Amino acid sequence: MDSETSTPFPPVRALTTKTYLEQCFDVIGCLGNGSFGQVLHVKCKETGEEFAVKRALRTFETPGKRYRQLQEALNHEFACPHPNIVRFEKAWEERGRLYIQTELCGANLLEYRAHYGSLLENELWTVFSDTLKALMWLDTLKMLHLDVKPSNIYISTDNKSCKLGDFGQSVNLNKKSSDWADDGDRNYMAPELLNGPPTAAADMYSLGVSMLELSTNVDLEESRDEVRSDSFAVRQLEEVPITLRDHIGRLLHQQPGCRPTAKEALSEVQKIRINRCVFRELKKTLSSIDKDYFIDKDWDFETEDVIHPPSLRSKRKYENTVGTPPLRYANTLGIFE
Repeated sequence: MDSETSTPFPPVRALTTKTYLEQCFDVIGCLGNGSFGQVLHVKCKETGEEFAVKRALRTFETPGKRYRQLQEALNHEFACPHPNIVRFEKAWEERGRLYIQTELCGANLLEYRAHYGSLLENELWTVFSDTLKALMWLDTLKMLHLDVKPSNIYISTDNKSCKLGDFGQSVNLNKKSSDWADDGDRNYMAPELLNGPPTAAADMYSLGVSMLELSTNVDLEESRDEVRSDSFAVRQLEEVPITLRDHIGRLLHQQPGCRPTAKEALSEVQKIRINRCVFRELKKTLSSIDKDYFIDKDWDFETEDVIHPPSLRSKRKYENTVGTPPLRYANTLGIFE
């Protein structure tokens, strides 16, 4: 044996670092970024189905913040299924971050408005009706969304309906401790939330502001100092299609008790013959993802150690999977088991 050209030890095979997300999905691109997370367009390696996965940007800094983030997943699952709410698939924890997998939708209404300008009248009626249906459903569940805005209302993949998503600010009133984070978008926030606890009327106000934005050319960011004033609403309502003007105006009442409930508003809408629309086509623009973005150098897994995603209708238990995934891969939320 030539000591200069050989070694008594076999070469060490490099291990490939793969996260749960990498093992189960191909990341196609980034659908969007926000202050709290990043939404990815992914494809399941096992089934070929495409989904959206929201990845929290920040790790759990404290047990309290972890609890609050987990409520988003719990509340979203509790709100499903409903045809006007983005379908929840499953959630997991990985390296101190929360991941939430949902159905893949089309563009959100903020993107849609940015592309086409103010919405057509039949599009506005469809948005109004579908979002009211979602809020009425949440009312029956005793849930508050508390972040109703165009960027959280998505067009279905068939372009025929709208779905309410993103339950990061939601509150389940069935729980004894229904704390509210107060981190919602101030441009859409009901005035009473600045000094008091949330109610279902706050969601109705947010829907009113959203409808006002979608039906006009108003820039809420430029008008943020006056958006909750009566004079602002009166002035902007003049630009709203006359058939919708009174409906939206009632949602913007300063006094929460004077706003209609979702059920009352939907009842009025259903008296009107709505020509439901097919939304105009809008291709989603995906930003690329650095191939090393999700690689955690502290995790070394064999490439063969692929774990399959749980059965989607198994209450998040690991049925129909190859083995039980070790905790080092991804701690699925024990609260779902």
